[in-house]
Amino acid sequence: MKIILFMLIFVSGQAFAAETEVWADLHGLSKHYGTSKTFNERNYGAGLTVMRGHLGVSAGAYKNSFSRVSAYLSGRAVTKRYGNVRAGLEMGIVTGYVSGVSPMIVPVLSLYATDSVVLNMRYLPAIGGITPAVASLSIGIKLK
Repeated sequence: MKIILFMLIFVSGQAFAAETEVWADLHGLSKHYGTSKTFNERNYGAGLTVMRGHLGVSAGAYKNSFSRVSAYLSGRAVTKRYGNVRAGLEMGIVTGYVSGVSPMIVPVLSLYATDSVVLNMRYLPAIGGITPAVASLSIGIKLK
């Protein structure tokens, strides 16, 4: 709950600052590893990310691996920058998996094709009894 409160305060206080970037997130594909089960690998959806420096907050929805709608709210910290590649960690909450709201912690690798287009790659290790390892791709388009 403290994380959600922090993210809301961050967004409300910083959303229109000059250094703030606003991104439209277009969720797309995933690939599941280490399983013979069939999962949905077309995870279409959309979200919005607000970044200020190396910190940000995201919210959105997508069709998850179980073909259910998942909504998420997360904070992001970019920890490393290598030219047009950035690595970071996303932490928050997501719905549509086990039951109710679940916590999430996901590493994110971002490849900036241009100043206004980014490819975000995420990897989640297998979660015993819930889901196999999965890699996902989304595209970010800079709005501001």
